[in-house]
Amino acid sequence: MDWINLLLAIGLAHSVRAALVWNTGGDIAKPPKRKHKHKTKPKRKPKPPPDDDYKDFFEDSLARRLQEQSLLSRTKFYNILSRRFEQHGFGSGEDCLLRLICEVNSGPISELNGVLGSLMQVMFSPSSSKYEALPKAYYEAERHGKSDNCQNYSTKCTRSVLDLITRPLVDYIGNKTALL
Repeated sequence: MDWINLLLAIGLAHSVRAALVWNTGGDIAKPPKRKHKHKTKPKRKPKPPPDDDYKDFFEDSLARRLQEQSLLSRTKFYNILSRRFEQHGFGSGEDCLLRLICEVNSGPISELNGVLGSLMQVMFSPSSSKYEALPKAYYEAERHGKSDNCQNYSTKCTRSVLDLITRPLVDYIGNKTALL
């Protein structure tokens, strides 16, 4: 009888997906393991690298943020001065600023006035800092000042801001009793 069961099991195994096979000892045997043909996971295509180069992404954005957060850029400083010149009746604030840039660069302010002169020289020399896309006229005024050619600016702005700053100091230095 065991042979009959075995033959039946073998015959049914072809039509049935899983079959129990009894061995002669009467124990239950597991069905044979099948090898699954062509049942592999599909391979994923590798993602192409991004079009952007992220090499300096964070550094560039940090530099932009720092520039935006700076307390006083040269552009902001010049805009504030230009508005103040107009508010105080100097005429065109832009023209007076150009005259000031030219006059500061026409003489040895930094050599005669120490730290304050050096600060004036740096503040009113647009080329002394990194490029900020200032109007071309500012750089031209600096260049004209270095060649001592500021007469054109005197006609557009009749009052010299530099004279207003430097004359009182000369008066105080010349007259020591005025300081007391």
